[in-house]
Amino acid sequence: MDNTTQLEILFAEDEEELRRGVCLYFRKFGYKVTEAVNGLSCIEKIRNKEMTGKSFDLILLDVMMPEMTGLEVLDFLHRNGLKIPVLLITGYLDVKPEDSYVKEMVVGLLHKPFSPSELIESTHTILQRSKKT
Repeated sequence: MDNTTQLEILFAEDEEELRRGVCLYFRKFGYKVTEAVNGLSCIEKIRNKEMTGKSFDLILLDVMMPEMTGLEVLDFLHRNGLKIPVLLITGYLDVKPEDSYVKEMVVGLLHKPFSPSELIESTHTILQRSKKT
């Protein structure tokens, strides 16, 4: 994977073992990864990054998290005009973004359980696609 060192991913997932394992795996491939333990933490990390004048290249966002769901995080992004691509991660089969703004921001949907190679492949494809636009 080329040029991954400049790419920064925010991974919001409440399952600690999954979150840490995925982050280690991404770092192995040269990605810079920031962890968020829930939706509120995710928003805090986004705000902190925005204050530096930068943005994440991709958010990997679990749909069901305590304190604030992934869909509520999407609503926050929309209300604040933040155009960060989002890969939704869910253990539920019936998650279908309904709002048009959600459909614009969600660039992929990955169902749990997934293999590390599926996640890396999906992420790499999304990041390559977003570079071209």
